[in-house]
Amino acid sequence: MATGLGARPRAYRRTRGSRATAVFGVLLFGGIFLFQAIAPPAPGALRGFLICGALLALSALLALINFGDRIVVEEEGVRFRNVWRERLRLGGSRLLRWGDVQEVRQLGGGAARPLSSGPAYVVRTRAGRRYVLDSIEGVEEIAGLLGERAARPGADPGASG
Repeated sequence: MATGLGARPRAYRRTRGSRATAVFGVLLFGGIFLFQAIAPPAPGALRGFLICGALLALSALLALINFGDRIVVEEEGVRFRNVWRERLRLGGSRLLRWGDVQEVRQLGGGAARPLSSGPAYVVRTRAGRRYVLDSIEGVEEIAGLLGERAARPGADPGASG
């Protein structure tokens, strides 16, 4: 096979730290919302209640999206998909074909990324589009495969010959 990946695609998901942060946000805003709901009415309490409710709904939505994210390494390339978006018919998956990759670059680490559980990479395509790979289990492996493909001469399927 062309990629040496085997017959079965391999799926990666968000890191445990990323998923835990999403759950923490839901619990935090849920607690504040509950506190606002049981507190005696005070001037401006309705506005605070509505703001906390909106933040709770937003953090719950983001946690759901976070848990649904999948990066699938296939024979054709790397597919970015979200299980929940697909089930709700809010969009499909995107395929980054091996031949479309022009460059894979690691973003600076150190003190600039204290909450990260691993490195982040920017993938630039031949069409100029950029993808950021961050907070994904196995991100080094995915970036390595993409970089290997980008370094291969003649990997551009759009090149005429």
